[in-house]
Amino acid sequence: NDGIQQQAVFMMKYCDECKPRVLIDPNKFSVDGTISLSDISVSPNGEFLAYSISDGGSDWRTWRVLNIDEAEETEDLIEWSKFSYAVWESDSSGFYYQKYQEPEETLSDINRSPQLFFHKLGDEQKKDKLVYEDKKNPDLSWSIHVPERGSYRILSIGEGTDERNFISISFDKSLNFIPIVDKFEAGVELKGTEVKSIRDGHVHLRDAFGIVQSGQLFMIGCDIKGYSSASHFQHEPRRMRRLLMHRKEIDLSLIHISE
Repeated sequence: NDGIQQQAVFMMKYCDECKPRVLIDPNKFSVDGTISLSDISVSPNGEFLAYSISDGGSDWRTWRVLNIDEAEETEDLIEWSKFSYAVWESDSSGFYYQKYQEPEETLSDINRSPQLFFHKLGDEQKKDKLVYEDKKNPDLSWSIHVPERGSYRILSIGEGTDERNFISISFDKSLNFIPIVDKFEAGVELKGTEVKSIRDGHVHLRDAFGIVQSGQLFMIGCDIKGYSSASHFQHEPRRMRRLLMHRKEIDLSLIHISE
């Protein structure tokens, strides 16, 4: 941003020595600057960029897709998405997103009964595949994790602003999810300064997820900020932390993942 523009420009370059070029300029979205760039997600093959825009500060998101090499938008258009990322399938064929029913009024605050869809590149939104919903629990919401390798998919289920999540897994691309963690029984192995930072409220779990390593479960992405009063032995804020779970829960989590 040159200091005059209302919004920062999104740029890219092909190498460290290459000259950067503008990929997305949010200042061109609207004359008055009320439409902003919200989120971006690059496909695994590096060919496409899914990005969402917000109008007037609304939580509603409209997703579009950009062909990176050609710097041109595709015909893909996703509407009525909210509280959602674009999570690409490993083969870059499309992405997952969370959608709500279209409200009667554009700015209406309807945050119940979300649905998880998969959008295949080139298809109209009405053809998108419904992956998951729970009509009995309308206050829950979803996000999905797609590994770089392997056919399993992990579904993270949360409620409102609660940072704790239930976990379900599909062991193949059928996307038939089986609950793994449907109650909160895990503890976390912490170091001294981490305990003090948590007591001060300096912990963020939004991007955290679990992985399996040597028969144990670990949490990655949990951000525990450094303790300001510590003079020595400061902890690493985003280090991998071991989850303390019952043996039977660990065994259940390990089923098929290693296959």
